[in-house]
Amino acid sequence: MVHIDFQIDPGSLAEQTTENLAEEDAGVLSYHFFEFPVDPVVGGVVIFDGNRLPILYMAYNGLFAIRALPGTHRADLDLPPGGRLTLRQVGASVVVEYPYLHHTGQAPYTELLEAWETFSARVRSFLLEQFADFRDHPQLGRWFRGEEP
Repeated sequence: MVHIDFQIDPGSLAEQTTENLAEEDAGVLSYHFFEFPVDPVVGGVVIFDGNRLPILYMAYNGLFAIRALPGTHRADLDLPPGGRLTLRQVGASVVVEYPYLHHTGQAPYTELLEAWETFSARVRSFLLEQFADFRDHPQLGRWFRGEEP
């Protein structure tokens, strides 16, 4: 079983709606904004429970890393402030490790990919509801329009 979701934080969102984010650099936008509680469960193991993480980074970079696993066999997602999520492909499965809490889960690659695609689509939809002009973002617009890079 693989599940990843986020909880909307209205207070945090309200702070960010006052800024003109549609022209913000993609790296800054994805890594420093929209930090909401994220709850990934991999192979029945809660990897981290409600850590506030940048959901755009998790959706975009996480999905990119997972899609690349068949060729790379390993990916590290750097998480603020100083954490790391490690993904290792072992045969047809992926081991997901959060070393900070010593939590490790394992699931079939296809299940992890499907769950992350669902999470990514939910993040995209949520952010577009809040910031429709993200469709035209110079660096992330294709992703927001569903045109995968």
